[in-house]
Amino acid sequence: MATAYTASCLKEIVTYEFILPLTREAQLRDALDQLFFADSVRRRIVKLGLPRFEKWLTRAAGVTDDDYLAGIVETVSNRFGGYSISHVNGRYRRGPLVDRRDAVERQLGGNRYLVDETTAVVRFLAPIPASATPYRGVFDEVDDPLRSGQFANEVALIHHLFFALFVEEVIANVTGEDEIWLIEQWSGGRQLYAFSAT
Repeated sequence: MATAYTASCLKEIVTYEFILPLTREAQLRDALDQLFFADSVRRRIVKLGLPRFEKWLTRAAGVTDDDYLAGIVETVSNRFGGYSISHVNGRYRRGPLVDRRDAVERQLGGNRYLVDETTAVVRFLAPIPASATPYRGVFDEVDDPLRSGQFANEVALIHHLFFALFVEEVIANVTGEDEIWLIEQWSGGRQLYAFSAT
């Protein structure tokens, strides 16, 4: 017997993709997995300080630190449920563009110029529940996604939470890379963040 589904169309979603060499996948998983446990998220929030979160999440008068902290954890729980990892093959150039002769000399000197590398792409999807509308069962009748910026505050909240709780943790724990890339995409645009080793 077929499974019955109730369908809805989420008109706003934020996507994040970390792009790292496969050799760093274990470090990345360890850093991210820590943030899928309430106690780890609480520790991270306390470490960053509640005032930082008050910039993005309104704190009503009289709310205790413990209750406010619990509210932040619930907000994170409602927005980030997991991630997926895919592996892609790539070839990268190390350093500036050089002639073939120079590339061969580098190679002979023990410095690789072209590097074949399997890359891990780690994708987070953060749907915005308030943007959900019922799906009527006919593909032609699905409305076009909203582009009005109606959910701009929610997109901004997801951005701030993701960077504070996930990105900063990844950058602190993934070591040995020249550069870490992160793509952020939503209906209002797409951008690439490049974190370069100093």
